[in-house]
Order: sequence, then C-alpha cells, then structure tokens
Amino acid sequence: LGHLQLHKTEENYTAAIKGIGELLYLKAGSISNSGLCRRFWNLIAFLTTMDSKTTVQDLKAKVQKFCDDRSWDHFHNAKDLAIGIITEASELLVQFRFKSEEEVEKLFKSPKTREAICDEVVDILHTVLRFSQKYGIDLTTELERKMKKNGKKYPIL
Repeated sequence: LGHLQLHKTEENYTAAIKGIGELLYLKAGSISNSGLCRRFWNLIAFLTTMDSKTTVQDLKAKVQKFCDDRSWDHFHNAKDLAIGIITEASELLVQFRFKSEEEVEKLFKSPKTREAICDEVVDILHTVLRFSQKYGIDLTTELERKMKKNGKKYPIL
C-alpha cells in the first residue's frame, strides 16, 4: 500500500467507496477488473493513512483556523478550556456509565452509538488541541516527558 498515492478529497473517497460496493457484488471468480481493484486499494490506503500522515501541528492549525474563523478567541482562556475538557470528558462518560463490558462492545458495533462516542472523543481532542495551541504546549515533547516520569513512578516489574 505504501506505493499508492491518493489525494484525500471527497471525490476520491466517494469513488473508492463506490468501488468497494461494486467489488462486494462481484462474484469471486470475476474480480479481475483492475479499475475496481485499484479503487479498493485506494480506499484502504486512504483509510489507513489519515492519522499516520497528519501531524499534531496540522491538527492544532486546523483547530486554530476553525476558532479564528468564528472569533472564539475571547472565549478560550485557560480556565474555560480546562472546564471544556472536563465537560466533554463527562459527556463521553455518559456513553459508558452503568454499562457492562458486553454492552460497551455493542456500542462500538452500532454505527449510531460509535459515531456518538467518536464525537465526544473528538470534542475532547479539539479542546486539548486548542488549549495547547493557545498556551504554547508542545504535546509531543510533554507526552515524552510525562511518560518518562510515569516510567519511573510505575516501573516494569
């Protein structure tokens, strides 16, 4: 898959999804249409590279632009962003509260509840990215520093 290049556009995504649908309806012996196979592998490449090709800085810039476009800067001080993080985390918790492990697994299998969970996770990420962007926190550096600290606190036995 590494040799495939696919520009992440809605048109390419839609074409790849269409190719998947067409492939699913083909009989096993007739999967020889190279255009359909190419679209299938393009979709796989597209879906497996989103996180691996996006930097934390890219995400911070996207969040900053979103907030700047809406003139939200005056709402985003450290205290209110910290409140936002805990509020969004609480909304994520609501999805799982009083659920058994089996019920939680079912939540992730349902497209509707999986999307709701993802929405809350991304709301948390958005607020963390905004906090770190506004206050100059290098998340990679700080994560490494904190993991070293935690490694000493919780050594492998």
